[in-house]
Amino acid sequence: MKDYFRKTKIKYRYWPLSILARICFVVLMMIAPSIQWALILVITSVSYGFQYTNEVEALLPRTDEEVKKARLTTCNMVWLRYFIVCAGGFAMAFLCPWYKAVGARFTSNPMIFATFFTLQMVMTYSCLLERAINAGQTKKKNDLFTYLFNTLPSIVYFVYGWNGMNVSKNSLMALGNPAAHAIVLALTAVLLIIHCVRIYSNWTLTDYVSADRV
Repeated sequence: MKDYFRKTKIKYRYWPLSILARICFVVLMMIAPSIQWALILVITSVSYGFQYTNEVEALLPRTDEEVKKARLTTCNMVWLRYFIVCAGGFAMAFLCPWYKAVGARFTSNPMIFATFFTLQMVMTYSCLLERAINAGQTKKKNDLFTYLFNTLPSIVYFVYGWNGMNVSKNSLMALGNPAAHAIVLALTAVLLIIHCVRIYSNWTLTDYVSADRV
């Protein structure tokens, strides 16, 4: 954890303008919680960071376990930042009547929101973990397991995220029993958790591969 904060301090010292991008990100996530799900799919690809995922990392005298621990720490810290910001945005939407509209359909379906928010945070961690594992390495081809435990949850995540934005009069959330939707979302989160556990357990470091060869 100390190493993570040391790297962050160095980044802000030499690239002070980068803090503006983070401030804009936090403000956007707070004032528009209903679109958090979409922002996560876009921003997590770069949130993990590009530093220390190049040739220099391959030259450092560290064991594979040390490299994996450092990357996982970065992944955990970035995820914690997402969790605080996302939870803060929705907390305001639920607690402030004048702010409720920005939470869209999620604020009127607490049971669905609770399970979707869980799925949202698992999806965030999954994206960050894959970024950490694939940093500087050739991505492996997808298999049946990936489609079942990653692609399918991604589709469910997109469908409920889009419907939760309340961009149309007809919404999937308004159909059927809310408990049924909650069960679907909970099972989807479990599938994605299994995906995270599997890719982490199969994580083996390889020699560095240049970006122009990936």
